[in-house]
Amino acid sequence: MLLPRIRPGLVNPKPKHCLYLSNAATTPKYHRKVRAYPFALSKEEAILEMAQYGAMTTLSPGNWFQSFMAQNLPFFGHTPMLPERIQALYLPTWHIDAEVEAKIHLTSDSSEEVKTRLATVHLTNSYMPGFSFDPLTRFPFPALRKNDLPTDWTPDMAVQHGMNISCLPYTFSPLDLVDKVRDLAYSEAIVTHNFRFEPSSININLLAGYPVLVPIYIAKYRSKFLGREWTATVILDASDGEGRVVLQDPMEQVQAMGINLPSFIGHMNSLVNGDTKGWTELNTDSHHFGRVELLLAPLNQRHLVDEVNGWMDQMAYRSNAFDGLGNGQVDMDDLRVRPATGEEMLTNRKWMALGVEYVVTKDMLANLSRPNISDSKVISIGFGRSTPGTQQQDEASKDASGRTLGPIRINKMPVDDLTKAFKTKLEELEKQREEMKPKWLRDRLTLEGERGEES
Repeated sequence: MLLPRIRPGLVNPKPKHCLYLSNAATTPKYHRKVRAYPFALSKEEAILEMAQYGAMTTLSPGNWFQSFMAQNLPFFGHTPMLPERIQALYLPTWHIDAEVEAKIHLTSDSSEEVKTRLATVHLTNSYMPGFSFDPLTRFPFPALRKNDLPTDWTPDMAVQHGMNISCLPYTFSPLDLVDKVRDLAYSEAIVTHNFRFEPSSININLLAGYPVLVPIYIAKYRSKFLGREWTATVILDASDGEGRVVLQDPMEQVQAMGINLPSFIGHMNSLVNGDTKGWTELNTDSHHFGRVELLLAPLNQRHLVDEVNGWMDQMAYRSNAFDGLGNGQVDMDDLRVRPATGEEMLTNRKWMALGVEYVVTKDMLANLSRPNISDSKVISIGFGRSTPGTQQQDEASKDASGRTLGPIRINKMPVDDLTKAFKTKLEELEKQREEMKPKWLRDRLTLEGERGEES
């Protein structure tokens, strides 16, 4: 395969400062909750992986051919394009699980009527940066991999593959983001032309932020072509062998110089930059900031989920999206900061799953209270022969209260009885959810209650 699948990036502005750190930068003393992915690629492997992109972005067809041959047909002895500089870097990032309630307003294209509802939103494995380092702040990194979770950070991870790794400190967290979202202007809270939410109505039932360090390589390339010098930066996610690549779009330099490129160069570049300027992402089909899984309003509506995810990506891609967050210090001892372990995430998500069942049951109970409902049919479906325990039910279902049609058993039930059954179920779910509440969340709510009494 000549080139990987490519998706044009959504970020246009140029970086405001150099994408490199001083080698003398000291390694931050990361908290015990911080976990990290090791560098899956050595510097030599990264140079081989990035060389084609460095050649493309510096408009160097000769170097591109050499780099392609070096990576794909190494036995011919070709040498890849070498970067002027390459740096290994650990980026501080956050992955987020959250259960959020908010008031939303919906309209339809066929009606001007506005429907206001309280929606429950589940975000699982959503992403946000923990640093301010443009433009890297505006590029989401992959979701945590279920079968390949990060390991505990240890100071010796600052040296890998025989090289020193520069490490950025955490300067803000998802905890800082909550107030910023609540303060959004009316226009910023419009998701689509017929869907908006009230920022001030946001209530957080659960917010768990998992701090994870992501390994990357940043390489600077320089070449001469058409009597001019071209430079570009290429960024490689080094957490696995098939990481995402972010690179500068050279056409911005070309247009600024008023140069007409040879057709073959223009074609080569079109494979990279699409219709955008500034920066381009490769291998990013599944990388997003927002990873909303459910939006119950009160019933799940898939199109609303997609719209919210798109809105979150657009907000995060703005150059000032994370400006003003935090004060440069992150309280890692806050109970909402959780280690990214399988057990921790499973506990939180099980509790969230019970919340879904609770909301759906509550909605069904509310529907039973509507004045136009006089009775209800409960349909239970079974396949194959009846078991000894269900034969008596089958016979009973043939009387005036219901009947059996093959594998489908239909029973009529008075609304009062059905309402009572749903109320009982709701009470059971509420009790079960309280029992399964994560200990850290229980402790946090207790602490908040004590603070409230003191004030």
